[in-house]
Amino acid sequence: MRGRTVLVTGGAGAVGHYAVQLAKWAGASVVATASSEAKAARAREAGADLVVNYRTQDVAAAVRDFTGGGGVDHVVDVDLAGTSPSHGPA
Repeated sequence: MRGRTVLVTGGAGAVGHYAVQLAKWAGASVVATASSEAKAARAREAGADLVVNYRTQDVAAAVRDFTGGGGVDHVVDVDLAGTSPSHGPA
C-alpha cells in the first residue's frame, strides 16, 4: 500500500475508523469523509491525512487537490447502499 492513496467513506464510524488505521499501517495516504467536525476529528485520530466534510465540501475536488489530480487507488465504502445514489434509501 505504500505510495498509494485510499479513500475511506465514513471514516469516523467503527468500520471506517479501522479501515483508516489499517490503510495507514500499510503505508497508504488516507482520505476519509465525514459529516461533521466532531466526526472529522475521529477520522484524524485514526490517522487520516485528509478529512473531507461531504456535506459542505466537494469530495472529488478535495481528492483531486490532495492527489495532484491522480485520484485514489482504492476505495473503502463502508455503506455502499447508503452512499450510492441509485441504491440509497428511499
